[in-house]
Amino acid sequence: MNMTINEFLANPMATENDCFGFFDWFCTDRGLKSRMLKLKGRIAYLVKMGVVDGDKNYVILKNNCPLDGELYDDFRVIDIETDEMVCGLAPSLGYNSRKGKCEFWTFDDEGELVETLYNNYKEFKAAVKNGEVTAKTGNMTSDDEVVDLNEVKW
Repeated sequence: MNMTINEFLANPMATENDCFGFFDWFCTDRGLKSRMLKLKGRIAYLVKMGVVDGDKNYVILKNNCPLDGELYDDFRVIDIETDEMVCGLAPSLGYNSRKGKCEFWTFDDEGELVETLYNNYKEFKAAVKNGEVTAKTGNMTSDDEVVDLNEVKW
């Protein structure tokens, strides 16, 4: 998508001709719109709470197909100027061993990946509300193997 997060939030249907913002998916093409609209609310919450800057970042969406579970979606926030990943969120994982858990990833001061697992999205939202969630740019760009990010963890 060639638009800021705020532009996306103002007009999510502008992504219709760009696979609704998904760069990779395993669900049916018909399912992309509803999945995008569900993630849109999660993205809007991070902007509203100040975790990410909607004017300085863009977002990419991914539908994941783990070998040991069900399809699930995530999004990755990318800095417009540097093309470096700022953070990512999988509101409800599909892995059998972590089904329904919420995962947020960002980077530490050295730019290394930091992943936090929550029992569910509601618990993540509470952590955001309490100021426990921040996002920092890291050593990954949108050109890196972000499609394999989830495979590294398990």
